[in-house]
Amino acid sequence: MKIGIFGGTFNPIHFGHIFIAEYMADYMNLDKVIFIPSGIPPHKENFVDKSHRAKMVELSIEGNDKFEMSDYEISKVGKSYTFDTVTYFMENNPECEFYYIIGQDAILLLDKWYKYKALMKIVKFLVVTRGQDVKSQIEEKYGNSEHITFIDTPSIEISSTQIRRRVKENRSVKYFVKDEVNKYIEDNSLYKL
Repeated sequence: MKIGIFGGTFNPIHFGHIFIAEYMADYMNLDKVIFIPSGIPPHKENFVDKSHRAKMVELSIEGNDKFEMSDYEISKVGKSYTFDTVTYFMENNPECEFYYIIGQDAILLLDKWYKYKALMKIVKFLVVTRGQDVKSQIEEKYGNSEHITFIDTPSIEISSTQIRRRVKENRSVKYFVKDEVNKYIEDNSLYKL
């Protein structure tokens, strides 16, 4: 089986995330994409509780047989590191081929990640380039890696930061997130502060 790992804070998950996951699954012929909301992300602050973020992921991927969510990181104590997560999945599914889905901005900051050199050796990265030529920039930084595949995807200009700001300002986020996620945000008064 070919499996895509899609990690992130998902604070909140939105249509851009879902689109990328579906595009990658189709383009790379992945059998499954596993969404892994981070528990305590080491590089981010101001995120809502992990149980809320996990529930919003569940609501967003419902109905897609190729998508599933893992609570591996949110059930851990302490910070979540991608190297540990990828190692866990690879050790428990040795028959599978794993791909890590990552945005161009995130991979340019990969050298700040825990054990990033070891991570680059064990998993193949699928880099979402959104029409920009970042290949030379990334190869200059990390070398010419056979573990990195650049995939040009249509650009969807939605960000979690933008959604949080709109909610705080009492503006609509309809068509930014699934209706069920919109309702969940409202029902739980998320991102109001």
